[in-house]
Amino acid sequence: MGLKVGIIGLPNAGKSTLFNALTGSKVAAKNFPFCTIKPNIALTPIPDMRLFKLQEIVKSRCITPEYIEFIDIAGLVKGASKGYGLGNQFLNQIRTADAIGHVVGCFSKDLCSSKYMFENVLNDIHIINSELILSDIARCTEKISFLKKQNKNNNIKNQIYILEFFLEALSNKKHHTHKKTENLHDSIISELNFLTLKPKMLILNIHENSSKNIEYIEKIKKYFNHLEIPVLKICATFEDNFINSLQKKSSKMYIISKLANSNLGTIINCGCQLLKLNNFFTIGKKEVRSWLINYKTTALQASGKIHSDFQRGFIRAKVISFENFMHYKSMNLAKKFGKIKLEGKDYLVKNGDIIEFLFNV
Repeated sequence: MGLKVGIIGLPNAGKSTLFNALTGSKVAAKNFPFCTIKPNIALTPIPDMRLFKLQEIVKSRCITPEYIEFIDIAGLVKGASKGYGLGNQFLNQIRTADAIGHVVGCFSKDLCSSKYMFENVLNDIHIINSELILSDIARCTEKISFLKKQNKNNNIKNQIYILEFFLEALSNKKHHTHKKTENLHDSIISELNFLTLKPKMLILNIHENSSKNIEYIEKIKKYFNHLEIPVLKICATFEDNFINSLQKKSSKMYIISKLANSNLGTIINCGCQLLKLNNFFTIGKKEVRSWLINYKTTALQASGKIHSDFQRGFIRAKVISFENFMHYKSMNLAKKFGKIKLEGKDYLVKNGDIIEFLFNV
């Protein structure tokens, strides 16, 4: 399953530095506007300490995590939706993302008081949100105009109705309009890839020495809590230096293990949570592997993640929870105590399930 998180923000907010830290890349991250022009794209493993715990018991030769893709686009400026600063180009680059990470720079030495920091951060967030809304308004209006020129059958009329309803919400400046349109699961909505409908997290990029005067961060969290937008705090420069130091003398698996309990790991896992994703494991002497799936994925659908033959010839799924396996540390012992279940094709896979699929082709 492909998972893409787009990184957006004003120029010099620290987006490219964060991108480097998250992905181990070395893209230019300079303190001047539009240092990034073309989008930077890279994969990073989803850190999950359960993989290492499973490997320790099974003694498998390798670990195979799932991956998340990050897209770092150039800084957006006020007027980006009208094309200022190549804004339209940059906004279109982010439409393919499944979720958005909005980076806000909170490290200016000129901002002293907590009140001023709070107001300044809100203003920066408002600039970006407004550009996303205006971009979607333009996209929605253009599509409505196009549809009204077509032969108005029932399908076209329904699409126009849905888009006009959505346009009204946008025009009222109600960002995160998925709160109002969550039941409009129409192909026209999916087709247009509206930016304001994408799940979002706010990433406050603080200065390395900002141990004091961070009361405003709690205010920001409280402010966005009713919108169910997670607010995360990070020092991108510190994290980038940390990852660079690990890369010089550590293995890939060791770096992944360190990511799990870091602020970077929190951001990566938040992306999974925003998209309501779970994972299940397959284990053996060859490898311990994580598989990313949607919530409410059935055993039959999960089997197809591994191989189409598994799905085509599905018989049963032997399932044990991660917690039970860690308790008994042996499939034979877990089976003796009735902890391994035989499930059918409609079984809803739970997060952390360890599964062996039985099939016949």
